[in-house]
Parts: sequence; structure tokens; C-alpha cells
Amino acid sequence: AQGPDGGLSCSRAACVGGICSTSNVLAGMMYGLPLKGTHAHSWVMSFSDELTAFRAYAQIFPDNLILLVDTYDTLKSGVPNAITIARELKKKGRQLLGIRLDSGDLAFLSREARKLFDNAGFPEVKILASNDLDEFVIDAIKNDNGRIDMYGVGTRLATCSGIGGGALGGVYKLVELNGLPKLKLTSDSSKTTLPGKKKVLRVSDANGCMIQDIVCLEQDEPHYGDTVFDPVNPLRYTRLPDLTQFSELRQVVMKNGKRTAPPEPLAVMTERCQKQLAALPQGCLRLINPHRYKVSVSVQLHELRDRMIGHFSEQEH
Repeated sequence: AQGPDGGLSCSRAACVGGICSTSNVLAGMMYGLPLKGTHAHSWVMSFSDELTAFRAYAQIFPDNLILLVDTYDTLKSGVPNAITIARELKKKGRQLLGIRLDSGDLAFLSREARKLFDNAGFPEVKILASNDLDEFVIDAIKNDNGRIDMYGVGTRLATCSGIGGGALGGVYKLVELNGLPKLKLTSDSSKTTLPGKKKVLRVSDANGCMIQDIVCLEQDEPHYGDTVFDPVNPLRYTRLPDLTQFSELRQVVMKNGKRTAPPEPLAVMTERCQKQLAALPQGCLRLINPHRYKVSVSVQLHELRDRMIGHFSEQEH
């Protein structure tokens, strides 16, 4: 939400408009609004498996439990595990309040999830949807016979999406915990993460012109001739040409709450920006049909992701 109080202002205005609950904890404290929400994907990823994560969350919120079911696979993993939790709660005289869908075809997934819960004997479990919702998406879900009971609206309400509005999406996802790589899978390929602690290298030619960037594991050391992969389509790959230069893009600017170097003058930032724009491949700055600057993943990162996906597939079977 834009501005230091964007989330607060949005929660207050939404309450005036009739949405009298919020996931913004500070707004709940300041305005006396009921707090509603669910856990994050990082909660699930911080445990050894999804069911263990659900059980731990159920111990904390046994009477107000909504489970996020799309961290790995909504219909093959998330919903079946949520049904297991519902059965365990029922034996204790409690009930699962609902589940949250946060990716994929929300109308289809809600219909299928509704069938699974109804067939398991839990018609009272509610289905909550989120994921960049607005009035048009909600209307489309209803027209497609979606079985959504509750909608969690955030980004497109808080950022005035539409003409003259919009937001740059930035979402926290867990990639490593206690030295162990973590991976989020989902039916929405754009939300699948890359595991492990990483660095980003820029590949340039002998004249300093940019060729592409490579996302690597922190210990990777790419060389000329190495294979690099398209992060979205692993069947597309290329080899790094000879006589290329590697430079690390990221620098540590804060450590233990303190600056590691003095702030740069504005003129220095301006000069660097101009040099980097001039070094882009030809066509990248076209306003119509611009050339797409390539970003690849290293072979080591590609293989780690494949191994982890294979591990999850074995668990499903």
C-alpha cells in the first residue's frame, strides 16, 4: 500500500464501506476492528511437511482455524490434509472453520474443494479466496459457479488498481531455513519459488554490454560454456558464450541494523543508472514490443529445484 499509512487508511475506509474486519494488526489495534486472516506459505514451508504445519497451526488456533491449502498442490495435498485436520478436530469437539485458496483457477478449485469437503462430511467448512481480487474477478468467479464463501481483498483495494493506479507485486517467500532449502509449489507457475540462498550475477561482453543475468546458488561459480536455463520453461536453455564477464549485482548495505557504507550522492546514482541503461541490449528500451532482457538460472539451481519437485511428487504417491 502506497505511503507509510496506506494499509491503515485502507482498513479504515473499508470499514466505512462495510468491510468491518482486517488482517492489518495495527489497524485492528487503532480502530478496534476484528482481526481476520490466515497463515502464510512460509508457515507451511518451515515444517517438514504440510500436514505437520497444519497440525501445529491447529494447536494454536483450534477455534478459529483457516488453512492455506495451495503451498504445494491444492487438490492433491492441501485439501486432503485439511480434511485430515477437520477429522482430528471433530474428535476433540472442535471444527475447521475454513480453507483459503490463493492461486490458480479459483472458480474451478473452489468447486472441486467443495465436493471433497462435502463428500468427507464437512459441508460447514467455508472456502475463502484471495490473490489480487477486485470486483471484476469476484463477479467472474460467481458467474463461473465458483463456491467461494468469503473473499480476502487487499492489493487492488489498497493501491487503487486501474487507470492511473496499480502496484508492483513483492511477496515474502521462504527459501531456506536452518541451512535447508525450501520450495513453494503451486498450480500457478508464476508463484513457484526457487529454493536456497542465492546470488545474482550479470553477464556482460568484453565491451561491457549486458548479455543476461543469472540467478545462482550462493556457492555457485559459473564459467564460460556453462548451461543456464529459463526459470519458467526449463526446456529452454543456452550456453554462456566465451569472453564474458561476471559481476555480482547485489551488495550488503545494512548489517545488524547498521549501514555498511555511507549513502551515495544522488549524482553518483544518476551516473550509474545512465551507464546501465546504455549497456542494455539493443531493443530493450523500445516502447512497442521491446526486446525482453534474459534472466536465467544456473545448472546447480535448476538441478536443486528438480530434485525437490521430484521429492514432493514421491510424497504424493
